[in-house]
Amino acid sequence: MVLEEGAEVTTVAARTVNKRHITDEQLLTTVTQAISLGHYIRKHANRLTATDKVKLALGVALGQSYLHSRNPPFACDLRLRRVVVMSDNTPKLTKFTALTPGQEAEMRIKEDVFIFGKLLWELLTERLPYADPRDTLEWWAVSEFNRPALDDERITRLRRGKKLQDLIGQCWRQEASTRPSADDVVKELAAILAPSTMEQLLADLRALAKEHQKLA
Repeated sequence: MVLEEGAEVTTVAARTVNKRHITDEQLLTTVTQAISLGHYIRKHANRLTATDKVKLALGVALGQSYLHSRNPPFACDLRLRRVVVMSDNTPKLTKFTALTPGQEAEMRIKEDVFIFGKLLWELLTERLPYADPRDTLEWWAVSEFNRPALDDERITRLRRGKKLQDLIGQCWRQEASTRPSADDVVKELAAILAPSTMEQLLADLRALAKEHQKLA
C-alpha cells in the first residue's frame, strides 16, 4: 500500500533491489502504470460504486496504518495527487515523512487522520470540498463550521452512507485526541465493506505488515 514516486523512487529502488532483486526498469514501469487518485476519480466519474470507493479508502487506510505503526512513525501526504492507483485498482501512498517520536509526532498522526477524513469525503462525493482553489486545508480545518457538509446527498444515498458519514465525522472531531487511530479507521472501513469478512481483512493486514517488515 506504500510506494515512493518521483525524485524519491531511487531511494526506494536501492533498498528494494537488495532485498527482492527488483530492477530500476521494473520499478519505473510500476510507477508509470499508476495515476493519481484525483485523476482516477475524474476518469471514472459517476461510475464508481460504493463498494469501489470503500475498497479504495480501505487501501489508503491500510497504508496509513502501516506507516503510523513504524518506529519512528511516518506522516502521510494524503492529497489526491499524492495517492496513486495502480493498474489493478490498488491505491498506494507516494509521499511520507519520518517523525521524531513524541507529542508533536502524536499530534501530526492525528492530523493525518483528519486529512484522511477529507480524502474520504472527496472520494465519496467525487468533488473537492470547495470550488475556490485558494481555500486550503489549513483554512477550513480551523473551525468545524468551515468544513463541507457531512449530509451531502452523494454520501447519504450510498449503501451504508450513515456509517461513512459517522466515520468522517469522527476523523473531523475538533479535539484531536478524540479522533480514531488509523487502525480504528481500517476496522471501521472493513466492517462497512463486508462485515462477514472483517476478520479475514484484518488477517490480511497483519500479513501485509509482516511483509513490509521483511522489506524494511
